[in-house]
Amino acid sequence: NVDELAACLQRAKLRLEAHELPGSAKEFFGASVPMRAVMEQLRQAAQHPASTVLLTGETGAGKDLAARVLHELAYAEAEAPFIAVNCAALPGEMFESELFGAERGAYTGAERKRAGLVAAAAGGTLFLDEIAEVPVGLQAKLLRFLDAREFRPLGSTESQRFTGRFVAATNKHLAAEVKAGRFREDLLYRLDVFAVELPPLRKRRADIPGLAELLLTQLAKKYERAKPLLKAEDLQALSAHDFPGNVRELRNVLERSLLRSAPDSRWLAIDLNWLQRAATPMATVPAPAAPATAPAVASEPLPAERQLTPIEAQEYRLI
Repeated sequence: NVDELAACLQRAKLRLEAHELPGSAKEFFGASVPMRAVMEQLRQAAQHPASTVLLTGETGAGKDLAARVLHELAYAEAEAPFIAVNCAALPGEMFESELFGAERGAYTGAERKRAGLVAAAAGGTLFLDEIAEVPVGLQAKLLRFLDAREFRPLGSTESQRFTGRFVAATNKHLAAEVKAGRFREDLLYRLDVFAVELPPLRKRRADIPGLAELLLTQLAKKYERAKPLLKAEDLQALSAHDFPGNVRELRNVLERSLLRSAPDSRWLAIDLNWLQRAATPMATVPAPAAPATAPAVASEPLPAERQLTPIEAQEYRLI
């Protein structure tokens, strides 16, 4: 069967490409030129434990996994903690105590001394995700911590030294946030020492078939069922989609398709209609009714000679 042979060759190609990658990298890194460049940057950053690394990119591009890859590269020979903090999920009034810890009685309800996340990351990696969501009033304390590599638990008079790596991530343009007054300029300069930008999935389409195979393997294991195969035409359809949600959206498409496929099916039934609807969000919005006197106008198809982004497709239809 030609389709089965093609699927077998695709899996073998994927294993060869991922042979030299650390564990977490196999989940989203590919052999495309943009991702090879990212991998090289992470290898360089891993050699400088004192440098602050800033990961940028769209939502779902894999910034959290890139932070784990950097951690694995830096501490390949030793056990070291990896502490991830979602800044958007920390209430402003609890941010300082969660990060730096607090002494007993430091605030109402502090019945015992507690260590913060910075102390838990000692000797390893402290990863602050969505750093742009830190309230402006607390950014000065974060800046002092980054400058001195020292912190003081809430209610304490003694400073402690942080001996680890600091990694931050954001899906926002920090320079624009500075102009809008939502982010400190000096903190931006302190963070932007070693910046690594994660490219969106639409700019590394060559990685989509391999990623689809890996994600499908994980999903089949999650649902405890045999892994179905991907048809060549389905891989082509996936590779042609823009995936504004990046790797996270690709995983969602595969998970939906797996759950809708029969358990004994040899092939995954990709919902191609859903992909088409996702690529043309304007299709779900009813068009205004034309005046009764207006002549009927035939709907002109989108130009096939070039790949349109979702925004370009909307603009083309409106024009």
